Amino acid sequence: MARPNIVVLFTDQQQAETTHPDSACRTPNLDGFSESGTRFDRCYAPNPICSPSRASFMTGVLPHVHGMINVTHGVEPYGARFRSNLETWSERLDDAGYTNGYFGKWHVERTDALEELGFDEHLVRRSEAFREGFRAHRESIGLSPNPDWSSGGVSDPVVVRDEGYDDYMLSGCVEEPAEGMADHFIYDRGLEFIRDAAGSDGPWSAVISTYAPHDPYLPPREFRDQYDIGDIERPESFGDDFEDRPELYSRQREIWADLAWEDYAEAIASYYGYCSFLDWEVGRVIETLRNLGELEDTIVLYVSDHGDYLGAHGMFLKGAPAFEEAYRVPCLVRTPSEYPGGVVRDEIVQLQDLAPTLVDLATGEPFPPKSRVSPESPHARGGENVTDLSGEPSFTATSLVPFLHDERPEDHRNEAFAEFHGQDFGWTQRVYWNDGLKYVFNTFDRDELYDLCEDPHELRNLAADPNYEDHKKALSERMWEIAHETADYQISELHYGMHRFAPVGPNGRSDS
Repeated sequence: MARPNIVVLFTDQQQAETTHPDSACRTPNLDGFSESGTRFDRCYAPNPICSPSRASFMTGVLPHVHGMINVTHGVEPYGARFRSNLETWSERLDDAGYTNGYFGKWHVERTDALEELGFDEHLVRRSEAFREGFRAHRESIGLSPNPDWSSGGVSDPVVVRDEGYDDYMLSGCVEEPAEGMADHFIYDRGLEFIRDAAGSDGPWSAVISTYAPHDPYLPPREFRDQYDIGDIERPESFGDDFEDRPELYSRQREIWADLAWEDYAEAIASYYGYCSFLDWEVGRVIETLRNLGELEDTIVLYVSDHGDYLGAHGMFLKGAPAFEEAYRVPCLVRTPSEYPGGVVRDEIVQLQDLAPTLVDLATGEPFPPKSRVSPESPHARGGENVTDLSGEPSFTATSLVPFLHDERPEDHRNEAFAEFHGQDFGWTQRVYWNDGLKYVFNTFDRDELYDLCEDPHELRNLAADPNYEDHKKALSERMWEIAHETADYQISELHYGMHRFAPVGPNGRSDS
């Protein structure tokens, strides 16, 4: 086909299971993606929080390479700094003649100067233009311009209360029509751009990026009412005793200890309703493309930046507990009829693979980053890049286009790597997946090893099992290789006397 138009529907904190056709969460429009395209069942985010993963999606590199190792808010600029020497997929599409638009949550870097990254039109959620436009939109449909979506302004709130802390609202129900939601306004602006771009001569791309279903989970009433809390089932891992897991995990689960199961069920039902609301918005996009005659010329990608525990292991949200629910994300691609439909791939892929995928779809060209570590980088000592990254590393983002043709590339490595820098507390972690095994290097406590084929809910930590000692060492060794290749200096040179507690050190095994 000629160069396709591209639509990216980017959600925030959506658990992958919510988009599976067998899920209790109802997403009929996304089910159509599985029928008319490709669903990746093992797509992993490189980080369990927003900015690091979003910047990886834009650049195709890991967080310690692009610099956004924390969220843009709540830290000093030096704590999370986007390295502008790295090229983004949107710049490559701009160079190729695409008209690009971005609407909604950005949260990649601090400037919000998306025009410098190849976007011809943009409206980001935290801008004054967005606030003014949203207020005007609500007034135009007869609603208050300033909605009260606090725990006092919504129905059925689930609130966590602890002495000395602000009350924390986990979920609630908005007693307003869906058309009054901020994310509906975002979709409206994105659809306006698509209608305008469809009348132009050249190809175009549009990113529509929502806040939902990020906490607090606040679906409009019509979508919350699709779920009865009596039908919500406890996750398989809900009663996990954490006996062989880091102590931190137990402490974080205690945050939710005062919630009754009815509170869990209410929050999960609200989350499902939020996801069903998003699915309704997806339907609007497909209908618009069909009415414009653009559906056969457009590839639509649905993806999220990270997941949510959503009651698994007794927790909500995301963070240090490195469970699948936080790292595995939805990744569905609706393709024109010349591609095969109903494709389901269970190979491991990564969120950052989508950057070279989009460039490949638009140009047929590869997307190697121009620079991996710059002299200004805090990972380059003394203003000098101490690691030669000019060669071809074995760990890099790769295009997923062959999978869209239901073909597995011969050189596909069934592995993923993720990193967590502790956000506010400095809990350093690295996570490595290879086929059905998963290794978590915890610098603050015991490591973790899971056989996801035998234990998909991660209830048994095999790190101390002598039968898995060779597996643990092999996974640890590969983790160090990736750290060296990508200049992950926070961990790649941990030879100091007090730091020597990985199963294999940075130099690898002597017999390998």
